[in-house]
Amino acid sequence: NYYHTGGGAGVAARAGKLYQSDGYDAAGTLLTRRYSNWIEGSAFSTPWVYLQDSTTTTKGSGNTPDVSSGTAYQYRTDHQGGNQFGLQTDVSTYANGGLVRRSETWYIQDMVNGAFFFRPIQSQTFDGGTTCTGTTRFGYDNQAYGVAPNSAGNTTDVWVATTCPATVTTPLDSTWLRTQMA
Repeated sequence: NYYHTGGGAGVAARAGKLYQSDGYDAAGTLLTRRYSNWIEGSAFSTPWVYLQDSTTTTKGSGNTPDVSSGTAYQYRTDHQGGNQFGLQTDVSTYANGGLVRRSETWYIQDMVNGAFFFRPIQSQTFDGGTTCTGTTRFGYDNQAYGVAPNSAGNTTDVWVATTCPATVTTPLDSTWLRTQMA
């Protein structure tokens, strides 16, 4: 494994972050190699380091070609209440250069005892194109959907649909399957 050491211009904040990981068989032959790309940004004027993407290559044997897979991450402010809190909002998975799956998550935030905390409010999954394959919504502390948690942020309701609403504020209807937690 190889880690950023923090030396050099612009990489001090990445110190200790894994950027390459290799896997070998018993004979010492390289089988897999994973690269992780760390980026520096800021959230509320505070520097932070986030994972932008990672790629894994698995070596083929004989006439079998290498297989490449990867994951890309986004941290969209419009899914985090309009601010950059460093929450992963979009995760895209690729195989051999093609998009396989993508998920999007929106978060609800609240201030409890002087500290922000975040919970997912909606998550959508997409196929390798733009077709949404399902949506999950979350309710907290026995509040209605879309209401910020009022205390502990305990998940008390989960709604699942095989459809995808136009927006995170689209009302729940009879097409949603609801599960209430004890």
